[in-house]
Amino acid sequence: MELEEYIRARLDHERHHLDGDPAVKKRAQVWISAIENAPRSADGIQSLMDAKEVAMNKASEVSELQQLDRELSALEWLKGAVTGIRIPAHPF
Repeated sequence: MELEEYIRARLDHERHHLDGDPAVKKRAQVWISAIENAPRSADGIQSLMDAKEVAMNKASEVSELQQLDRELSALEWLKGAVTGIRIPAHPF
């Protein structure tokens, strides 16, 4: 499976959750946005992850921490996909 096809499959999986429970919907929205807007190189993704970690250290609201944590999770998944760490048959 090609990388972009793999990423599209994950995004389709997340879009499936947009009609569900509000908490799951919020998580899916964050993952979709993070993955769509992230660079496609491991170095670029790592730089973005580093910036998110700095922002987490400065965050004062729980909701902001949750948002950043979700973004980091999505970026970690994407970095694994880009570097070929985990490319199973199904991206979820």
